[in-house]
Amino acid sequence: MPELNDELLKKAAHYRPSLILFHGPDAIQVIQECEKDQIELFGFDRFFIHNLDKQNHLLSTVQPSMADSFDYTSQGVDIPIADRYRHAIEFISKDDRINMYYEIVTRQDYIRFRNAL
Repeated sequence: MPELNDELLKKAAHYRPSLILFHGPDAIQVIQECEKDQIELFGFDRFFIHNLDKQNHLLSTVQPSMADSFDYTSQGVDIPIADRYRHAIEFISKDDRINMYYEIVTRQDYIRFRNAL
C-alpha cells in the first residue's frame, strides 16, 4: 500500500490527541502527495485553531467548521476518485486565513501518521 512521506508529516502536521491537522499550504502538499502515490482521498475537515505558541504548538481551542468540510464517501456525492484531489486543492486554496487547518482523510491508516513523530 502507498504511504505518505514521513518528513512531510514531521514538518507540517499539528497533532492533537485525536486529530492530525495541516495548515492550508501543507494540506495541499499532503493531498498532492496522496494523488502522486495513489492514496485514495476520502475527504477533508476544516478547523479553526486558536492560541498557538511561537513554535506553532497548540495551546487551547480547536473549532470544527463542518460547513467547510467535505466527505467524498457520503451518499449522493458524485465526484470520481481521480477528481477529488483537484477539488480539495481548489477548495482549500480559496481561503488562506492563518488559523485555518485541515484534517486530510484517506484510505491510509492513521496509525502511521501518529507513529511518524
